[in-house]
Amino acid sequence: ALTALLDRDALAPGESAYAQLRFTEGVAAKCGDRFVIRFYSPLETIGGGIILDDAPARHKRNDAAVLSALAVRENGSGAERVLQALIALDTALPSAAQLAARLGLEEMRLAPELDALLARGGLAAPLPGRFIASAVLDALWARCEALLTDYHAKNPLHAGIRAAELRQRLFRAVEPERADALLAIFVREGKLRFAAERYALADFTVRYTRRQTALRAELLALYRAADLRPERTDRVLARFDAKDRAEAERVLESLLTGGELIALAPRLCLHREVYVCACALVRAYFADHEALTLAAFRDLLGTSRDSALLVLECLDRNGRTRREGDLRRPGRRLYE
Repeated sequence: ALTALLDRDALAPGESAYAQLRFTEGVAAKCGDRFVIRFYSPLETIGGGIILDDAPARHKRNDAAVLSALAVRENGSGAERVLQALIALDTALPSAAQLAARLGLEEMRLAPELDALLARGGLAAPLPGRFIASAVLDALWARCEALLTDYHAKNPLHAGIRAAELRQRLFRAVEPERADALLAIFVREGKLRFAAERYALADFTVRYTRRQTALRAELLALYRAADLRPERTDRVLARFDAKDRAEAERVLESLLTGGELIALAPRLCLHREVYVCACALVRAYFADHEALTLAAFRDLLGTSRDSALLVLECLDRNGRTRREGDLRRPGRRLYE
């Protein structure tokens, strides 16, 4: 084994120091274990110590953060050690059992520390039985706020950033459930707003110019009159003269991000009121039926088969209906 002293060049007899042991082969050890180091030949005891970290990164010498962390591991209170472990785990959201294993403690001994830290606000539980340090949350919010401030500045007519895009840009290797649970904390704290699968800073609002306001009203009226027979967006925009067409396209995109228009396909939209009526008809239908066919849905809407299919596929995507072969059944979000 190679012994690397972390805070000095040499260790005199009787002195103690933090050191990292680097092995050529795996060693079975856990936090709190005592050890002795000996030469093979001649057989001579060099010294001994206690394992403070059984899975460390390769440390640099004279790193103040590393030395401070080791001091907490050696002499810190239970709360300090728990917070240190949580900060190192960042957004991993460990369970109490995983934390206990990392700290070399029994889970029962850890429970009072977790309860006390939760009560003091030192940590949070975004998911049941999963923990994160408040310091990690603060750093995460700073990045989230900066990202959204930049997004709003570059996209002033968008109601917010898509949830999937925010997750991708804010987190690394974090599954959607964990990412959404962390973002939900900021929503509950009133820092973030979530609607129509988009996130925005709580104080952000879309501000239209006078001309954009007029174009917005005109577009909404066109789509409301189209009912279940909407035209492709390029045909809708072609109704505006060349001077207004580009501005109308920006406003139309804003209406989509704000949920006032619902996308049935990449270039085909539906007025939100029409979509809400379709949802209400489906809810009423399922009050007396277990399953819905495309033909029944077409008759329910009183429209063409193609239009009915587009609306039904949109309901599937949004969780209002759930497809089983050629049938649809109530989806998890039908009654929201």
